[in-house]
Amino acid sequence: MATKTRHLPLEKLILALVVAARKLMHYFQALTIKLVEDKKEAHKLRNKPLRYYLDPHNKLYKKSLSEPYLEYVHLDLVEDFLAEIHCGAHTGGRSLTHRAVT
Repeated sequence: MATKTRHLPLEKLILALVVAARKLMHYFQALTIKLVEDKKEAHKLRNKPLRYYLDPHNKLYKKSLSEPYLEYVHLDLVEDFLAEIHCGAHTGGRSLTHRAVT
């Protein structure tokens, strides 16, 4: 008969960290660390990832001043994307840009 043990919350946390570290070992070993002494350069590197967002469906977005997020479209799909928003109508640049953004 197996005995039941009760672990303290700290023990559970430590066990979770050990398991996660083992599963991510290959990632940690491949990671390169760059130390930056210049404060301005460090600030740029720290804030750059905040401008981008990867959703659960692996779509990449960039924050914009005019819209919440701008979706990145792969170069191979640009022609299909533009044809889809054009919809056969001969619209001007501003309205086509508005359709692309919204």
